Amino acid sequence: MKSRKSYKRRLDRLWSRAVRLRDKYTCQRCGKVHKHVQASHIFSRNKLSVRWDIDNGITLCHYCHIYWAHRNPVEFVEWIREKIGEERYLRLKEKAYSIGDVDVEKVEEKLKEMIKRYEKLGRDPFA
Repeated sequence: MKSRKSYKRRLDRLWSRAVRLRDKYTCQRCGKVHKHVQASHIFSRNKLSVRWDIDNGITLCHYCHIYWAHRNPVEFVEWIREKIGEERYLRLKEKAYSIGDVDVEKVEEKLKEMIKRYEKLGRDPFA
């Protein structure tokens, strides 16, 4: 049996790949397409209830992620609310602040299924 820490690392990689595939490796702020676009969490990775929920992710280039989103958190949240819509944002926020157990094996299964689905749709321009 794998340790919880190794599962977290594995799920983080799968989550990142799923988010990048979903967003077609495109920065959702500036529109730059890049092989190394970053999957950014909307709500912190510390919120395990949404850590691996792809709705809690958005792709940003390095500049938009580090030099904009992290340095301007209020502006980032306002932008996210507009980008994904108020209703979706509030549902995600409610889920982020809920307490519950995370079945890492089920999460892994779900992420692998999503990745396969996105790959079949031809959403990986760098494969």
